Amino acid sequence: MQSNISCNLDTSNHSYAFIFLDCIFAVAISSFTFLSLAYLQEEMIQESKQEIHLYEEASRNLINAFKQNNPNQISIQTINNQSYTFLLFKGEASNDQGRNIISLHRLILQP
Repeated sequence: MQSNISCNLDTSNHSYAFIFLDCIFAVAISSFTFLSLAYLQEEMIQESKQEIHLYEEASRNLINAFKQNNPNQISIQTINNQSYTFLLFKGEASNDQGRNIISLHRLILQP
């Protein structure tokens, strides 16, 4: 079975009003698409800013915990009322004179 598909691009049989409406429809669809993409991009930027704020706050709390010599557990409260607990395990290595030369730290994030 053979099918014949043809496309008539001759505009002499078509009204200019329909061509104009087709153009308006195409512009409307593309505008909606661009606005949707812009909205999604703005939403992604806001989520990234919240994550950056979370890491900045965690970093400040971690530095404060080190200064207080109590780095075992650090809890923070985020803007959206989520609570995070950082558990810090500390290991140290010393040289033959007994001075600490290596300090190893590992963080575990628990929601």
